[in-house]
Amino acid sequence: MNQDTNADEVKVVENVDALVKAIENIMGNEEINSVNVLSLCINAMQIVEKMPKMSGEMKKKVVVSAIGELISRRKGDMSLLSLIPQFIDTTINVEKGKIHITINPEEVLSCCASMCGSFANVKN
Repeated sequence: MNQDTNADEVKVVENVDALVKAIENIMGNEEINSVNVLSLCINAMQIVEKMPKMSGEMKKKVVVSAIGELISRRKGDMSLLSLIPQFIDTTINVEKGKIHITINPEEVLSCCASMCGSFANVKN
């Protein structure tokens, strides 16, 4: 291993520690679960984006490692970690315009209206 590789690994570890602390401040005592893990990932990505002199792959490594550390510390389901790398890639591709998401407002309203109608027909 050369000196640059060692320096990169030290930088990743330092940034993971900093990111874990930042995310813990945001989370408070909240557990990590399937409902909030992707939101936490977005928060982590936004924080890491501001960290200087790191390649995209290093930033991804820091986010994945930090989320893994948080799941472990909070005794969460480690299988959630498998979602993170692909979610990061997809989020970045959407941001760069490589993936286009088209939402038809009429379809959303129709869906919401039919759901509201279903709830209105439910009797206690």
